[in-house]
Formats: sequence, structure tokens, C-alpha cells
Amino acid sequence: GTVSGGGAVSSVNTQTGVVSLGIEDLDDFELQPNTAQSASWSNYTGSVSGDGDWRLLTGASAIEVDYHDGNGVDRSSFLAGLSTIKLSQDGVNFTQFTIDFVVDAQSGISKKIQLTAAHGLTGSGSLYIETQAASGSAPLADGDILQYVSADSKFKPTQLPASVSSIDDLSDVDTSTVAPTDGQTLIWDNANSQWVPGTAASSSSIQTATDFELQPAAGTASITRTGASQTSNVTSGNLGLGIQGSGYTYWSTNPDGFSGTVLDYLVNTAAFPIDVDISGTTYTLTAAADYSTTGTPHVELEHDVATSFSNAASYTLSLASTPTLPLQNNDILQWVSADSAFKPVPQTGSSIRTLLGIGEYVDDTAAGTGGVSSGALYYNTTNSNYVLKT
Repeated sequence: GTVSGGGAVSSVNTQTGVVSLGIEDLDDFELQPNTAQSASWSNYTGSVSGDGDWRLLTGASAIEVDYHDGNGVDRSSFLAGLSTIKLSQDGVNFTQFTIDFVVDAQSGISKKIQLTAAHGLTGSGSLYIETQAASGSAPLADGDILQYVSADSKFKPTQLPASVSSIDDLSDVDTSTVAPTDGQTLIWDNANSQWVPGTAASSSSIQTATDFELQPAAGTASITRTGASQTSNVTSGNLGLGIQGSGYTYWSTNPDGFSGTVLDYLVNTAAFPIDVDISGTTYTLTAAADYSTTGTPHVELEHDVATSFSNAASYTLSLASTPTLPLQNNDILQWVSADSAFKPVPQTGSSIRTLLGIGEYVDDTAAGTGGVSSGALYYNTTNSNYVLKT
């Protein structure tokens, strides 16, 4: 405006008197410059009938395109009234042509673009059309909003981003190339940098998870025969081997019995058939019989095939694989750092006390030696009750 004496404004943008100002008259408003427009049709076909369809017409200088481009946008107004056009089939290298005329090829469906020269296009792939940018500024369009552009210190009109009506509208999602099926999820396709339909890997049970392990069964320590034949009353720790027929082995026991050894597991727990290892060779057992209370204490193992052993040799018997304890009612899972796994633990009083950090001691003196502070809770194993340290 023009400033007169006393700082009053006598005119605004050459207008005098009562002046009505619009947003477009203000110094920090600016229209956007005209830009080139572009669109693409991705489906070459012999008959144009749907979004993104295009084809070459007879004469080498005419093409037909659907009203709607490959994104489903109506381009009929965009194509009408053009005098020049740029064409490409790779979206990078464009050639400019002069347009003779643009008319409906199929009313309400497609446009025929007649050029003044041969276009040189091949009848396959995609077609990209671009117009030259007009000089001057682009006019305001219906729905424009004003957005501040810091680089220009101006408010400029722009359109709100189009709403997403389908997840496939997102640039990094492709549910069109391969349509999803019932129950599938989106999984990341790193090769194409996009999300695509797929079946997600799943674990149907905690017991199939990689960080879950059952507890090993107790009473599975290996035993070794020391080279003597089957004898009675052998000393503790020594077990003999004898042969009965061709399909059995005798493992002599001692007066202390065989509790905690592989024989204990085979007699009292194992399900047959079961594989055992005898000095590096795997054998399949079909039964185990306990004769530890007979005059010649032993355990008889029945093999599925004939076996051959030497009475003078030493043999070690162990299980071919470590058996595990089945889950029990009310087991809880506890993390075992040494094995990097969750393992089931029964909810016994002792296990709960261990989880809670409550120690077990025979009396106050033992609790004090174990580091229990005065007034702290511990479990008295002598009286089977919880007490406070005196």
C-alpha cells in the first residue's frame, strides 16, 4: 500500500477508498507454479475396456487409452484439448509429439489420441503420458488448503493427501499381484521391499517352541561291567554281564540294588521298545525284568535281535538318548539360564520356596550360618513350618 502522513494507508495494491482484501492479496500468499502433468497406463491389450488399458491403433500414429489410468484416476479431462504430448514406455525417456486431435474412441470409455507423426511405440508393456508445464501460476483448485512453505516464507495451496480406501493403495503393500487367501497375513518381502500376503509361521504349542525343554528323567546313570562274568554279591559299583541264549543280556546287581542307574529306568519307567547304547553300539530292547531279589541278583534285558558279547570284555550300558519327564498337573515354567530354556517345575513347597527365595534350615543356628538375618522368614525343616529368625 501507499503510506500517507501519520502512517495511514491511502491505497492498497493501487486500490483506493474502501478496499476489500482477499487472502490472495496478502504478501505471504503465493500460488503454486504450473507443473507438468503425467499419468500411466500399465496394461497393453487388444481391446480397451478397463482401468489402465491401452493399445496401438492402425496407422502407427494413433493410440487408444482408457479414461482411467493404471491407478484408476479419470484422465479424460487431462487428455482433452492437448496440443503437445510426451510419450514413454519406461517412464524415464520421453519423446515429444504434436497432437492432431483427441476424440472419444469408445463413448464414455476411452480416448483416441491422433499424432501428426509416427509414435514408434511397441505393442507391449506400459505407456506413460506427460504434458509440458504451462507458464505462470496454477489456479486454485476445488478442495485446496493453504500450507506454509518455510523456504519461500509463503502460504501456498495444496491438496490434502488422497484417503486410503484399500491397504493396497499404500506404496509398500502389494495385494494385487498375488491375492490374499483366508487366514493369511501381510509378511515382508525383502527382495521387493514391500508387504505381501503370506502365511505367517506359528507355533501351536509352547512345547514346540525353541526355548522350551522338558526336564531330564532321573535315575538314568550309565553302568559299566568290569570284565567279570555274571556273579552274585558283586561289590558296590561293579555290575556283571552274562548271556542267556542269543537275545538276552544279564546285568548283575549288587546288594545295594540299582537305584538311580539306567537299570532303574529300564525296569521301572521305560516304555518299550527303547534304544540303549552298549559301548558305542545301539541296541533295541523289548523288555526288562527285575531279578534283583533272587539268589543271583540281576536284571535281564531282552533284545529284539540276537546279540553277541564276550564274558572277558568290559561294557558300558547307557540310554541311547536322554529321556525326559512328562508334564505334570500344576507344573510351572521356570527359566534355566544354563540351558537357555524354560523348563517345567512342579509346584511343591520346596520349589515355591526356592522361587520366593525362602531358605530351608534345620534350626535358627543353621539359618544364621546360612545368612538369614534376624527377623527374616525361613522354613524350619525340623518342625516343617515357617518361622522368623530370632
